[in-house]
Amino acid sequence: MPSILIIEDEGLIRFSFSRALKKEGLLVSYADNGADAQRKIANEKYDVAVVDLHLGDIDGHDVIRHLKERSPEVKIIVLAATCPEEVKESLLFEGAACFYEKPFDTYDIAKSIEEHLSALYSGKILERRHSERNFYGIMIDFSLYVFDVSNIKKLTFRGEGTDIGHGGIGIRTDYPLEPGHLVEFTNGQRKCGIVAWSRKIDDRSYRAGIKFMEDIT
Repeated sequence: MPSILIIEDEGLIRFSFSRALKKEGLLVSYADNGADAQRKIANEKYDVAVVDLHLGDIDGHDVIRHLKERSPEVKIIVLAATCPEEVKESLLFEGAACFYEKPFDTYDIAKSIEEHLSALYSGKILERRHSERNFYGIMIDFSLYVFDVSNIKKLTFRGEGTDIGHGGIGIRTDYPLEPGHLVEFTNGQRKCGIVAWSRKIDDRSYRAGIKFMEDIT
């Protein structure tokens, strides 16, 4: 079975990959720090690795070099907040295949992984879903804090994540979110955010950009 390693310290990003890649029936492993990634790389070979370049405990360049030593044929996809040309050139020399700057669309990365594995396994392993939108969507539960005159009300909803990065997330929902609304996510790593922008898509749905904040305590 095709094997994938996701090395990412952000819980919501790991969660988004788990939803997108699980639908393809792949064997996916996760590491939330460099030390854990190095242990997994030492014990297993991978077809694809998604690597956050800026891990807290280790340089992503070291992880990439270790990956190529252990799995020479691995396709390495690099995630970074910014990736200057000179850094890209260095990463290409070390064995990286492509780059995505945050925030990114999970769909784009999952599609790239799928296409690579389809070619690697002659198209016999993976089967496309009928609806690319379902493959793309990441269902996320969240609570909305509504400030009333004398108290705060907490309402719970579900939305479809569309793109995600370290700084925030895009979401589509039936609730009319407005700039300034405070939300709390309950999937993956517990995190709070504030609605930065919102627009109406049709009569029943809205799309909003949410900027991450510190957790509510």
